[in-house]
Amino acid sequence: MKQIRLVGAATVLVVGLTGLVGCSSNGGGPSAGSTKAAGDGGTKAGGAPVVDVSKALGLVAKSTDSASSVRMKMVEKLPKVGTVTASGVMSWKPLAMDLTMDTSGIAGAAQAGAGSMRMVMTGQTMYMNMGAKAAASLQGKHWLKMDLAALAKTQGAAGQQMLDQLDKQSGQDPTQSVGLITGSGNVKQVGKETVDGVSTTHYRGTVDITKLAEKQGSLGSMTASQRKQFEDQMTKLGVKTMDIDLWANGQNRPVRVHETAQTANGPLDIVVDYSDYGTPVHAVAPPASDTLDLSKLLGSAAKSAGHS
Repeated sequence: MKQIRLVGAATVLVVGLTGLVGCSSNGGGPSAGSTKAAGDGGTKAGGAPVVDVSKALGLVAKSTDSASSVRMKMVEKLPKVGTVTASGVMSWKPLAMDLTMDTSGIAGAAQAGAGSMRMVMTGQTMYMNMGAKAAASLQGKHWLKMDLAALAKTQGAAGQQMLDQLDKQSGQDPTQSVGLITGSGNVKQVGKETVDGVSTTHYRGTVDITKLAEKQGSLGSMTASQRKQFEDQMTKLGVKTMDIDLWANGQNRPVRVHETAQTANGPLDIVVDYSDYGTPVHAVAPPASDTLDLSKLLGSAAKSAGHS
């Protein structure tokens, strides 16, 4: 039972991170400790009209599109799930990441043996190391392997959901948040602010999820398929609008993105800080001898249940 609880906690984490983090994979200079100070900067009301900032945001999109990887820090508050923090490096051309996370803020994580953990992703395969305590429940293996393509075939809707979220993230380069905020049609320039010691320009917009389809031509690099996946995900969460604050540096690349929304289960709050665009990402799969394949684990569990 403990093994199943651990797998359950890992699965919740995968869905949350490959989906909601994917929505916020956006730009700039990290420091979770200064999130509040930077987020509180600027004036809530007023700002320049969209016609004055659309050209500037176009430059941000162009500059960010030229990058393929970044260093990031994130604080993600998920309603009825808890808080996840993460830091590390990720690339979207090709898809890869190496992140260290604190999942102790997720309900049930401590009981399942999860807390601080490392996540490595190469292509459509994710590896999660949840520490020695968790390994004791995973046949002594420190790494849990999740081949999301295989899970989609063997686990039905749940596996397909994880794969769909991963596919969404694989195209979620930082320019897509720029596209969302520009496509909102009501983006404002709040002012000049300093984020983690970096001089930035702060933009703010509200995205109407129900009207994204008619704004497809204004969403930058976000394809129709990616837009549809984003719409579907937000609709399932009960989100109708999303507020996006974006801070861009002097190189026209996002430094921070803060996304907030009201879901059917409560408020969603995601802050992502980025730095070191173009940083190398060396995501290496762990040794097979220290890895337990989730697909095989679930298959064994299903077989045992069928004989019980």
